[in-house]
Amino acid sequence: MNGDETEYLQPVLGVLPTQRFKPLNSSWVGALLLFLVILQELVGVVTVLFWPVKARHCEPLFLLLYSHACLWFLVLFLDHVLKWHHNKLRLEGYLSAYEQMTKYGSLPFYVVSLGITVMLVIITIYHQVHIVLEPVCTLAWHSPLMVALGTTSLECVLLSYILILYLVKVHKFNAVRAPPDVNSFDTWDAFTSQEVGYRERGEDVQELLQKQADSIRYYKDAIEVLQRKVMGLTAQLRGDSIN
Repeated sequence: MNGDETEYLQPVLGVLPTQRFKPLNSSWVGALLLFLVILQELVGVVTVLFWPVKARHCEPLFLLLYSHACLWFLVLFLDHVLKWHHNKLRLEGYLSAYEQMTKYGSLPFYVVSLGITVMLVIITIYHQVHIVLEPVCTLAWHSPLMVALGTTSLECVLLSYILILYLVKVHKFNAVRAPPDVNSFDTWDAFTSQEVGYRERGEDVQELLQKQADSIRYYKDAIEVLQRKVMGLTAQLRGDSIN
């Protein structure tokens, strides 16, 4: 094989699995999500505490709902960014890390969606019972504003816990710098476990099938990338031969 052919093959060989570690660069997304969640909670608390007494009493409630809707759209966008980073993990062969990061990374969107749904139900119930919300907003601890603020506070605590766990897992993954695990799955691990106690055999089979499915998906994507590289190389060689 001459030097020109070797040069042409470099893009193709570059898609094959290697042992070079590639860190997961999604910490900034998790940190930004954590900042947005805490900021939204602080804005809600400050609005409730310092809202003018003579102003309309339900305005803080509407501002809280609008801010939570904005948070939902931001979390939706950042959720797609996280999925893009996690998909790169899968393409590099880190299947176990991909499964773990995807599980924790997808929770913020679900939690925020659940929170906005709960607040919508709460406001609907108040409006159905009292018809006019303005007098109800003047109540002390059982007004729709305080209930909505309590919902966002609980949401903030839960999301902070989840996002901190996610950031810790990303840090540990990058610190360990482990090689891709796509070729390191032991097919019979699930059936040779020395654990004490009873465990359903179906759980072992399910775990084994999941690992095999992840491996098949990884190699399928790798083959597709390789095919595109080969087609590009073939077109380039044909163009050079014509010239």
